[in-house]
Amino acid sequence: MRVLRSSRGAVRRVLLPVISALVMATAGVALVETPALAASGPAAGHAFSVTATSADLSSAPTIGWRDLATGASGTYATHGGYPKISPDGTKIALATQISGSPYLRISVIDVQTGATTALTTPGPDDSDREPSWSADGSSVYFTRETNISTSDLDFVYSVPAVGGAATLAVSESANSPAAKPGSTAIAYVPETDSSCALKTLTSGASTCVLSAAQLDASQVLGVFSPSWSPDGTKIALSYLTSASMGIMILSPSLGTFRVLPASVVPGTRNSFTIIASMSWTPDGTQILYGQGPFDLDTVLPTAIGNVRSVDVATGTHASTVQAGGHLGSDTWFPAAFTTTPPGSEFVAVDPVRIADTRTGLGGQSGALGAGGTIDLPVVGASVSGTGLTVPANATAVVLNVTVTNPTTTSYLSVYPGPAGVVPPLVSNLNYTAGLTVANAVVVSVPAGGDIVLRNALGSTHVIVDIAGYYVPTSAGNANAAPYAPVTPTRILDTRTSIGNLQGPVGAGQTRDLLVTGSNVSGSGISVPSTATAVVLNLTAVGGAVGTYESVFPTGGSVPLVSDLNLGAGDIRANLVTVKIGAGGKVTLLNAVGSVNLIADLAGYYDASAPDDFVPLAPMRIYDTRDGTYNTGGTAPIGPGVATSVQVTGTLTTTTGQAWVPADADAAVYNLTGTGPSTATFVSALTSPVGTPNVSNINLRPGATVPNLSITKIGTGGQMYFYNAQGSTAVLADLAGYFRPVGG
Repeated sequence: MRVLRSSRGAVRRVLLPVISALVMATAGVALVETPALAASGPAAGHAFSVTATSADLSSAPTIGWRDLATGASGTYATHGGYPKISPDGTKIALATQISGSPYLRISVIDVQTGATTALTTPGPDDSDREPSWSADGSSVYFTRETNISTSDLDFVYSVPAVGGAATLAVSESANSPAAKPGSTAIAYVPETDSSCALKTLTSGASTCVLSAAQLDASQVLGVFSPSWSPDGTKIALSYLTSASMGIMILSPSLGTFRVLPASVVPGTRNSFTIIASMSWTPDGTQILYGQGPFDLDTVLPTAIGNVRSVDVATGTHASTVQAGGHLGSDTWFPAAFTTTPPGSEFVAVDPVRIADTRTGLGGQSGALGAGGTIDLPVVGASVSGTGLTVPANATAVVLNVTVTNPTTTSYLSVYPGPAGVVPPLVSNLNYTAGLTVANAVVVSVPAGGDIVLRNALGSTHVIVDIAGYYVPTSAGNANAAPYAPVTPTRILDTRTSIGNLQGPVGAGQTRDLLVTGSNVSGSGISVPSTATAVVLNLTAVGGAVGTYESVFPTGGSVPLVSDLNLGAGDIRANLVTVKIGAGGKVTLLNAVGSVNLIADLAGYYDASAPDDFVPLAPMRIYDTRDGTYNTGGTAPIGPGVATSVQVTGTLTTTTGQAWVPADADAAVYNLTGTGPSTATFVSALTSPVGTPNVSNINLRPGATVPNLSITKIGTGGQMYFYNAQGSTAVLADLAGYFRPVGG
């Protein structure tokens, strides 16, 4: 990947060693090939990305992978750069350093096992880089820099993907090969043809598709890193001018190009920022690229770069897609970009407590300290000795997690285990000293069956109650049911006649709420009598003293669990998934004092329902404090404003790129409001229609309050967050989504 035109020799000779340094060393650390080692990779058939990155300037870059369907991630043992994924998603071609040499060869990593095989054997004064898979995956094109100590010319070669002799693919001196999807053609950079900046080669015949005169007219010094769009109609190139570096889109058939807004100013010789290693999303709407600063004199990076993305239509650059990754990245998606993990259905259980640090239930005895974690098994014949059986094939669990007696302001994160994994940048509960706070959590279950609960600061006791679990639809569990999302609708308000249970609920009193029928509480929503569970957003208002609320199947015994905790005068909400009891009802219990209760129906589970659940590793997809995450800016949401949130398609997240299919019907996420300027409420909506009569979060000035939410997705794959009064920041951490059964 170099400046293309030999007439710009000064630019070419300055940048060439920098590009090689992307792979050959980081601050002098060699990338020695490692033995083939077994490694867990992304699930077969799942969309995934790979990046070559280093944790700091003294570390050799590693090849990391991320499963975009589940959020799982890992690192291969082999070091290297320029990673490119094979068309079938089973191999990664990359440049690795030859043992005992400063030069590179092309190697291939098996995506599933991590086993590494060397493909090329360059001469003692040669070096191989910039691999590009042929469209059918049978061979790998690459650049061979020859006779480095003397003439130093580049040529494009090809080598069989299974190994063998490398053969010259382009007769003239050239570099940066890029195979065209669905074709035998390649694009490449000619080095000795001063009239042409980019050529294509088809059946042995080369064609100039970007002339030197075109670059001169746009005052472009050079172009780099050709990358074909998925449909083979366009080529993305990074370009360099005297003042900036950015990306252009070339249409070879038309001989025209469009320059996107520059994303970086290259800077000085001692901190020269370059753009490299581009890959397209399969819908052709975004380009991912690596960016990082280098010292042109020492040929070493001056800081860790990152992966960014640019919208092809608007030219808008995302600030960061993934930290690191400036040493190359690539993304692979299944055919037609529609393959998703298998769906799961829900098994409702009578709620039961499975962990309590005050008693030692669940294995942790004593408060959880700063940075402390609980490794909690959630599958087995008798979870935590409770007698509850959760099968080994469970894909996710539905929990109510409570913290009590925290010593300072902090937050709790819940995520798939095992113990020791890097915690994701998400939160499930936020609390201040002395409070008792509960929140529902949906968390995917890893192969080992353990989840992790982590407290950030101070110490706190943690309590965990389970309401049910998901199992694969394909397992045919007779007790499992798919989900039917509904537009959020109020079915109970004891301050009014909604739900026919008017009047505050006193100490130790219960209310039996009808949740099935053709017109639940006059809402117009029908819930079949065969439904197994409902999802309610439960809010408690106006309690004179601190209390808690429990929700359980009508007709059953009162369980030792809580779903909502509130202090005197608080307004608190929590999402409750509860098994339906006798007469199509659920029972609500208030412990102390008296309180008004409000319930908004979000959906229900039934054999006839339309949607399966797809759990994900938790990831932040929205944050009004940080414009990176799918939001138009960094301003809080103002009064009476409903702001849109994109929840389908390719999403920018705290863990890189993620994908939610266009046919997803509902999103499952932890919604947090923080720093409100006045008392307010936030509603999650399917569409922005006036002032809503439902709420998800109730906030006091300056408070931080989370609530698990399940929201039906509206037109264009969007949902909306509405803020009632003042202004407040809003965050959303995605835990999964619902999509049509069998989709």
